[in-house]
Amino acid sequence: MRHRKRENNGAHRTRLLIGALGAVASVLIFSGSAAFAYWGYISFSSTGSAAQAVADSIPKGATPGTPVTNGPSGDTVSFSFSQVSTTSGNLKITAYTITRYPVPSGSGSVVTAACSGSSTVSCQETGVPSGTWAYTDTPYISGTNWTGPESAQSPSVIVDTTTPAASAPGVSATTTYGSNPIWVNNETVTLTDSPTDVGGSGVASVAYYYCPSAASTCTSSTPWTSIKATSAGGTWSVPWSGLPTDGTYKVVAVATGNNTDVSNPSTATLVGIDTTGPTVAAPTVSAAVKFVNGVIYVNNENVTLTDTASNGGSGVSSVAYYYCSGSSGSCDGSNGTAIGSSSSGSYSVTWSTPLPADGPYRIGAVATDNVNNPTTSSSTAVTVDTTAPSVSTPSVNGIS
Repeated sequence: MRHRKRENNGAHRTRLLIGALGAVASVLIFSGSAAFAYWGYISFSSTGSAAQAVADSIPKGATPGTPVTNGPSGDTVSFSFSQVSTTSGNLKITAYTITRYPVPSGSGSVVTAACSGSSTVSCQETGVPSGTWAYTDTPYISGTNWTGPESAQSPSVIVDTTTPAASAPGVSATTTYGSNPIWVNNETVTLTDSPTDVGGSGVASVAYYYCPSAASTCTSSTPWTSIKATSAGGTWSVPWSGLPTDGTYKVVAVATGNNTDVSNPSTATLVGIDTTGPTVAAPTVSAAVKFVNGVIYVNNENVTLTDTASNGGSGVSSVAYYYCSGSSGSCDGSNGTAIGSSSSGSYSVTWSTPLPADGPYRIGAVATDNVNNPTTSSSTAVTVDTTAPSVSTPSVNGIS
């Protein structure tokens, strides 16, 4: 029987011939010496730098498999064929063409694959770009220079060579102050992030770390300290509890893609931890006062109270003043009467008239920092004296 040469669709796709030992094996079944039926089989394996999709062999005409995403993010796709027969009569498969197609549709392009083996032929295509792909093989039959029918497309494989990127972490808590650093008290802090994986298969997880602020960078070699990781999307939120000691720290995020590629550390967010109240002095009293035997006496007049307060962390927010009866002991909001508060300068307030009834009092100051840590000062003793002294009728020569 005379064989009719099958026309090649070379106008649409150039074919590369790969030698039989470098072949992607297919099954060629001949009836007699001329007629043949062709089945192409292809499966992926996890070899090389890219552990890609693993799927069963698929015959011509079958539906391609569901795309899957695996990693790591190499650009090498590995696959293999089981070679059954290469000759029948004067017909022999001398080479194969391997073609890669975009999924779900599009024109294919011939690929160069490094192949080896005999009964089972293993191949790898290197330099595969990101995308969803399927492969076919087509045998070249010598003797009549036929090109056999193209196999069905293999199961789909997603190649992901994209590395994700993490953003500077967001910081929130019950009380925060400032932006650089963001000051927090000794409480659970919530960290969030907005990672991206443009053109990739998506972000799998985000991990958070902190380093001392003095470190030039915050990386694994700094070294950093792990806070927590999350695989829950959205805001990629984690709680940061058990905070380190007072000071400033760099907090970074690291994103891992679905292809297991790991991002560089993000831009650092500077976080200050302040669990210590301010330093505050005993209040200073100024008015038309009299000091007698170390006791401060004031009349029924406006009295000016000032103080010095400082905080090496988040800074002083305000100083509030209170008075209490008696000349000894502490005095604050729990046992005293409020006089007033100030948030700047010398933290000056006026203790306005009418002053309380004559007698001994103590004045205390409470300084609060910007993340709500309070400190109560020692007290300043003040005696209110609005009563003139009593005097008897003068006597002259003993006669009054």
